[in-house]
Amino acid sequence: MVFSKNLFEHGYLWVSHQCGPGLPEDIARQAGYDPEQCKEGKVFEASTMRCAHCAGHIVKNPLRVRERGHCPKCDWYVCDACAVAMKDPNYTHCSMDERVDRTTSGKWAFSGPMSNPVITPTGD
Repeated sequence: MVFSKNLFEHGYLWVSHQCGPGLPEDIARQAGYDPEQCKEGKVFEASTMRCAHCAGHIVKNPLRVRERGHCPKCDWYVCDACAVAMKDPNYTHCSMDERVDRTTSGKWAFSGPMSNPVITPTGD
């Protein structure tokens, strides 16, 4: 089997401005879009990926040149916020799947931001 980074893709975003005025340039930039792709009559299409740590969805920018965050412990892509949090010396690795398992066990509680949560035992 040949490994493909496309295996990490989980969804697809399709935004159509074909029947509307599109977005004003300043609003498009605030949302992180290329204003040329958001004008009247245009369609924006991109693949999405799920962050392994916070379960947020990442819209893949086909023009991105910098490296994507990657977790060597889970061997999965992470969003930019989680990639920054992983550099913190006090960071505790915990994938979203592990968080769900721990939370549903009732033995652990999570607080703080999803990119770097505080994990505490409940005492049960």
